[in-house]
Amino acid sequence: MNIGSYTRTSFGQKDAFIAKFSTSSNTSLYNFNWLSTFGGPQDDEALDVNNNTNLTLVGSFVDVADFDGDPNTSTLNKTSNGNKDAFAIVINKPNGYVLSDNDILTFGGIGDDAITSIDKVSTAHNFGGYFSDVVELVPGDPSKNLISAGLKDGFVAKYFYNTNFVLSWANYIGDVYDDIIDDISISSGSSNVYFIMQKEYISSNRTYLGAYSYQGNSISYAGELLTYSSTNQNFPTAIEALNSGDVYTTGTFDAITDFNPAIPNNIITPLVGGNNSFIHKMSNCNLSA
Repeated sequence: MNIGSYTRTSFGQKDAFIAKFSTSSNTSLYNFNWLSTFGGPQDDEALDVNNNTNLTLVGSFVDVADFDGDPNTSTLNKTSNGNKDAFAIVINKPNGYVLSDNDILTFGGIGDDAITSIDKVSTAHNFGGYFSDVVELVPGDPSKNLISAGLKDGFVAKYFYNTNFVLSWANYIGDVYDDIIDDISISSGSSNVYFIMQKEYISSNRTYLGAYSYQGNSISYAGELLTYSSTNQNFPTAIEALNSGDVYTTGTFDAITDFNPAIPNNIITPLVGGNNSFIHKMSNCNLSA
């Protein structure tokens, strides 16, 4: 990969990367600043980034991965416990490097685990993603382990970061099939964490909306977007919570769907020919807007 004067070659298959561009107030042109890559011999992916307070990158890695960001050194290596493991790294903004082992969070079990989304308020880092089997969120403390109910389960976890990552709370959502949280968003007005996830059934996928309070307590909010087909393939893509408490979601659907989890009265039939896109708003009165 070539960006500006930088050339990077992956260590193996896929490697994760992050690049910085900047612009001045009197021009719309962007200038390239730096490029950092992370990975090892297998597939490693960057899935989300957040620049609130500090610059944090999240994703997944397999086998041994180098997380220092400098292609000329290999000083911050991590090894996955099984297949994919989840990672979060705090990146030094001036040069794109990870400065110490305290700036790296990894966890995973023998199956596939990933952090797919991040949102932050001050030092509180909220992560969403999925895990399999048993995941040790705090090394040496089995009381903080998550145990999946079946295959992949979705999770939301909150860590505080000052000089290292410290777990505050974690919750998981799932049943016997694959359940994956695709995106999370924090309402800065309430500090509630809203999430959107795909829930798998025998022959279908459905979109589910949920929320946790700042303390990690489950909030009675939304629920499943109900479909009228046992073979539908509905997938969420993103969620955005506003200070007002309004929440927007996006995704795709291919079957008749009720988009109001609170009161069934907002039924939409997709156009014929495949997946349709949707954007959906929930209001702050616990009913659909």
